Amino acid sequence: DDVIICWPDDNFGNIRQLPNAAEQNRSGGSGIYYHFQWLNGATTAYPWTCTTPLGLVWTEMKKAYDFGVDKLWVVNVGDIKPAEINIDYFMQMAWDIQAGYQQNASSFLNQWVTREFGAEYAVPVTDILMKHYELGYARRPESMVMWNGYKNFLSWEWFSPENYDDEVQCRMDAYDHLIWEVDLVYNSLPVALKDAFFEMVVYNVKGTALQNIKVLNAQKSIVYGKQKRASAAVYAAKAQEAENAVYGLIQHYNRELVTVGAKWDHMASLPGPWGGQWHQWDMPPLSAYSGEGEPRMQIATEGGIQGVLPGFSVYNNDSAFVDLYNTGNGVVYWSSVPSNDWIRMSETAGVISGEKRIWVSIDWIKAPKGLAEKGQLTFKWASSITGEEAVTDSTFSLNLTLFNPVSPSRKEVRGFVESNGYISMEAEHFSSKKAGRDASWNIIECLGRTGNSVTVLPANVPRMSTPDQIRANSPSLEYDLYTFSGDSAALQLNCTPGNPINKEYGMSIAAAIDNGDPQLISFKKGNTKDVMYNLMTLRGTLDLKKPGQHTLKIWMVDPGIVIDKIILDMGGVKESYLGPPESLSNR
Repeated sequence: DDVIICWPDDNFGNIRQLPNAAEQNRSGGSGIYYHFQWLNGATTAYPWTCTTPLGLVWTEMKKAYDFGVDKLWVVNVGDIKPAEINIDYFMQMAWDIQAGYQQNASSFLNQWVTREFGAEYAVPVTDILMKHYELGYARRPESMVMWNGYKNFLSWEWFSPENYDDEVQCRMDAYDHLIWEVDLVYNSLPVALKDAFFEMVVYNVKGTALQNIKVLNAQKSIVYGKQKRASAAVYAAKAQEAENAVYGLIQHYNRELVTVGAKWDHMASLPGPWGGQWHQWDMPPLSAYSGEGEPRMQIATEGGIQGVLPGFSVYNNDSAFVDLYNTGNGVVYWSSVPSNDWIRMSETAGVISGEKRIWVSIDWIKAPKGLAEKGQLTFKWASSITGEEAVTDSTFSLNLTLFNPVSPSRKEVRGFVESNGYISMEAEHFSSKKAGRDASWNIIECLGRTGNSVTVLPANVPRMSTPDQIRANSPSLEYDLYTFSGDSAALQLNCTPGNPINKEYGMSIAAAIDNGDPQLISFKKGNTKDVMYNLMTLRGTLDLKKPGQHTLKIWMVDPGIVIDKIILDMGGVKESYLGPPESLSNR
């Protein structure tokens, strides 16, 4: 009884197990061993920048506290300097877990920034850090390149360059914007504060960003090289620039701080080499293709289907991209004529030496009504001009389809609307919620791959397993939605990769459409659980019965499950890392 039982996490911030009732009654009590970084000699390690989101720390440690784990909290920090914000947060929770600002990560960060750098920087720096944690949780910088030592090959192609507005480019754009924002703050700070801000914020944010930009540009280089885009070598150069910038960042930290010079020399570095871990910093293969022969234009479309653009739905106000690219040397003159005046294009003519991305959207005021109205884009290109006119070398046609029913109008539907064969919802955007007998659903800030998440609090409540128990006592969430499908839909819940609290609990929720009976949906074989992706999926099938207005209901069965995104797939979901972006909603 004089021994503290210390319950560890899974090395990635997800507690493996918590004490049952008998164990909670021991006089020795319980403790937690937690990780902000992990070193293991393989490319599953993450010992560099700190990307463990504060929302994960709060959710897991509050759950532990609710189960009587209050004798000893140990956090494995590894490289102390990048984790200073997280250390402060963890220790403040350990000192007084009831402090209200801790559940609200943005409130804690706002106070932290105000204390360290002044109130005028609180909002912009808080926003920077919140986005840094979100992007880093989706994929840690250390796991952007992974090496399989048994098969001796590298993996680095995680995000889709074709689907959902080009996930690769969207992620690079987000990181480019973070770099711009953090540089703006750094340049505006008084000299006396610059080094502290660089160590605690800039190094974390820019290091994480540059590692992503390096790998994502390398991915584009390879994909575009295979397509014979003359721009492939440009992306290879951008990847190398990002890698060089990482070493420049480390050099500044170690030797070039503006007030203390080389005080922290050797504190910053890329971790390794130890075992295969050094492969995390390998440069993926790069394409040197920069064009061969005469200029020639080719076309690639979002979705990757030749000659076809993804569907356009009035309920989602879709846009889609068309990439025009040169395979040779020199320039190409191009123009495009839409078949109808309701087809909008970001540009209709120009000159390209490498590539040009054109965005296509619909003027829904002018667009015809119908379930499958057709349109077309015709592209012409020429490699030379005679007089004032280009001589057409070739033409391409792209077909597109509109979904613009006579009724219901966008204003008439309630909630999320099916478009292109799916509905995608961020879990925190519920229409309503109902408290249960002992607990309720709560939004957790700063936890999720694409926004915030939801979980049941407190977690130390009994599981609900029968339909009668669930209806009478379980907290619930409701999501208003409108479907055009009347058959079954595949339900996918993207959750954080948690574990059953102990042997008294499982990993289940219950769901139903409208007034249907609660249907258990559990984590089981065939579902995804991967801490590299920070993703656990629960899958089920729901019967819509008929098209029209519906309510999706979700109940707690087991506490401890954290839901990030909810997807109803009627057959239209495409391959991607993050899943479809959130559908538009009249909430």
